[in-house]
Amino acid sequence: MILRLPMQGPPAWALDWAVVIAALAPIITLLVVLVAYLAYLQRARADKRDQWWKRAQWGIESALSNDPARQEVGVIVLDNLDRSGLATREDAALFSEVALSVLEEKLDQEYDLATAGDPGARMERKEATVMSKGEARTARQAKSERNKALEEPSPVRNIKVTLASDGGRIIYVSDPARARVLERADKFLTRERNYKK
Repeated sequence: MILRLPMQGPPAWALDWAVVIAALAPIITLLVVLVAYLAYLQRARADKRDQWWKRAQWGIESALSNDPARQEVGVIVLDNLDRSGLATREDAALFSEVALSVLEEKLDQEYDLATAGDPGARMERKEATVMSKGEARTARQAKSERNKALEEPSPVRNIKVTLASDGGRIIYVSDPARARVLERADKFLTRERNYKK
């Protein structure tokens, strides 16, 4: 004789919850995938930014190097990094300061060559760079004198460079590498100034 016990199924409330859970499973899975994807994107951007910053450090060091060829490449790298989409406003401001520093250094070098026979001119500029706030006018005058001296070609300074960042002012330099660095730095500064407008 076989004894049969009445079969009892799960309670009705359990079946209701099973239906609800089964209906929500795809939505929960989608949310988990979405959160994982967003975490992946954040990590990928952080990795890109880290690599970008390493290249930016190299570009800054190169732009401030004493080697004109390396300076030119450094300014090119900074220009490209600035346009990459990963640069912040602070980065762009830093790059502009580096490019301006390179531009001013190259103009000073050329002025030193142009006034090599005039120790007084070199001394005036040196004194103007070591100044208090009240002597800012002297520095502007020294910079103006430097700029005027470079605006006239000479047998040695015969490479024409147009500085669009300085209102299209034309100067003449003696070294092709210095001219290329000046043009790159000027191009970067011009683009930055136009971008800010």
